[in-house]
Amino acid sequence: MTDEESMAQVINAGRQLRKAAGLQDVQGGGYLEFCNDMGSPLNKGYIEMSASLPSGVSGHDYAEQVKAAMLASGWSDKLPSQHMYGGTINRNGVAVNIEYYQGENRLRFKIYGECRNVTNHYGDSKNNGTNLTKELNSDS
Repeated sequence: MTDEESMAQVINAGRQLRKAAGLQDVQGGGYLEFCNDMGSPLNKGYIEMSASLPSGVSGHDYAEQVKAAMLASGWSDKLPSQHMYGGTINRNGVAVNIEYYQGENRLRFKIYGECRNVTNHYGDSKNNGTNLTKELNSDS
């Protein structure tokens, strides 16, 4: 996978979340993340995204609504790895952790792409965060 393909994979997953679950006020950023702690390939696309909670809906209930919408859109909740507070879903090699925290008015998502990018980014700027709010709210 190229750098562009790695980021497109997670941006497209974020767009799917926004559309299928009807998320509002979506904000986010991301970067290419190392798949190991050595700072060497492989890399994957990674995004942290958030959306406003609807008025009168708890974080827990909204996380469950979003998860149900994504399952109805073909995502799965069958994962062998970590399970976060609001749940984890996956599709086509992309995993999404849905998180909520008491007292916050936003639902948070961590989107992880596949570890298939073999480019060596040690010491370059591709591992610096980039605001992707515009891309996540775009349909193309």
